Amino acid sequence: WATILTECGYRVQLSSPSSMAIAEKGSGTVMSDNICFPAKIANGHIYDLIESGVDRIFYPSVVLEKSEDDGSVNSYNCPVVTGYPDVIDSSISPLTKFGIPFDAPIISFLNEDLLYKGCKAYFVNILGIDKKDFDKAFKKALKEQVRVKEELKKEGAKIIKYAKESQTPTILIVSRPYHIDPLINHKIPETIASFGINVLTEDGLDIEESLADVQVLTQWSYPNKMFKAALWAAAQKDLKLEVVQINSFGCGPDATTSDEIKSILNSYGKNPTLIKVDEISSPGSIRLRIRSMIESMKMKGDFVYREKPERTYIKKYE
Repeated sequence: WATILTECGYRVQLSSPSSMAIAEKGSGTVMSDNICFPAKIANGHIYDLIESGVDRIFYPSVVLEKSEDDGSVNSYNCPVVTGYPDVIDSSISPLTKFGIPFDAPIISFLNEDLLYKGCKAYFVNILGIDKKDFDKAFKKALKEQVRVKEELKKEGAKIIKYAKESQTPTILIVSRPYHIDPLINHKIPETIASFGINVLTEDGLDIEESLADVQVLTQWSYPNKMFKAALWAAAQKDLKLEVVQINSFGCGPDATTSDEIKSILNSYGKNPTLIKVDEISSPGSIRLRIRSMIESMKMKGDFVYREKPERTYIKKYE
């Protein structure tokens, strides 16, 4: 998004790094106490942008992520991810109350054709960008997206190579993209690394695993990536690897995602560590949980790979 906006002549300004002060700014406009913290903090970030005096606020409503040939049913975003721009518009009303246009175009990443149409409808028809300039910006943005993902995979490959050669323990963190925020993840990656453990995320993996045999409805894009990462982790023979799942309290899809990830890994003799985060004031309990996991890794010793997973498959309803 930064690339396409910049190429179309806009200066991109992000909201300030997350903090409890920013979370508190928007707390009075949060519509539900049961919604996940990543959603709640979005309200504060909108107020932060309003206070900084931006000309427009861009918050696209992304319905579908890219479709992948992995045996999944669909690639929907979580309804909260898709619909939260509408929540912001009704609860904060940046245009009505503060005179700042709030742009929430409906965008689909399902395929390049749909993505192009959605972006064109916004940049050309609404913002008035020249079509030739938009086409050039769109192509450059696609290339940048590919470049960033390839860069992440190269870094992941370096970590995996080092872990195999040195036979040092590695932890794969499976989570959602917004868990990269240090306030949301409570610096779990840094905590794990401080114990001398290699850290990987699913974005750094080159995964080809199929989801055809996953025993839940694979229609959510983020959980699908987590399932694939769990399948990849389970199949590693020469890597001392364990899995940590970060879960935001109140996440609906994770009610089944966590159980399925556990089932996948259990069938290969592995046990995931589920860490629930969100509105906690002290990360001490998280650090204790991570220390316990690392000690259990030492006690268990080398992982014995199972060629034929002992898993009971449930007949699908047709």
